[in-house]
Amino acid sequence: MSKNKNKSYHINLLLSEEDYRDLLNQEKHLGVTTHREFFREKVRDGFCYRVDYGGLYEVATQISRLGNNVNQIAKVANETKSISPEQIEQIITLLQEIKKIANDEIKNSARIIKYQKRPKTTYSKSERGDADGSN
Repeated sequence: MSKNKNKSYHINLLLSEEDYRDLLNQEKHLGVTTHREFFREKVRDGFCYRVDYGGLYEVATQISRLGNNVNQIAKVANETKSISPEQIEQIITLLQEIKKIANDEIKNSARIIKYQKRPKTTYSKSERGDADGSN
């Protein structure tokens, strides 16, 4: 038996009011009666999810450039106290383009990544050897 087999770790956790209510609701849903039981259940499930937005850097750059164009038009409109119908149409077109780029890229770039513990390897009798250690 490994030395660390019975080693225990203590974890302190601070939660917001909203997160604590969510914790209680999840515990109730799972039918567990203690926080300890809930966390052990979560760890033993062996999986969790995270959303990877790594591909969104380019989208943010494009949106920033379009936003700069909108700001330039707004600056001219404020300075001259007038804005032409063409400038209004250009602003609307730029804002629609921003919305389309953002929606398309979020759909295409965000990935949900599932972490799952590796299943415990099971060996056949011939792979693990006989009880006396021979093979």
